[in-house]
Amino acid sequence: MFNIEQYLKRFTLHISGGVVQKEKVIEIVKDIVGIELEKEQVEIKDGVLTLKIRPIIKSELVLKKEALMEKLKEVKVFQVK
Repeated sequence: MFNIEQYLKRFTLHISGGVVQKEKVIEIVKDIVGIELEKEQVEIKDGVLTLKIRPIIKSELVLKKEALMEKLKEVKVFQVK
């Protein structure tokens, strides 16, 4: 017999994992750069992190890229290359 509860649980776990990752990214950016992002500005799709932010903020992130990458590796949010 088909158990819909178990089927839907897979989607719930996947969605909540994405929310946790977004929150971690927001926290890391705030700690290192001092800029607070909104959840809508962070997109994670197929293991690729995209930030929908203004160019001036992107420049600040590039300046602190090494520190951001190290923190992302440490927290294991993503597999950083």
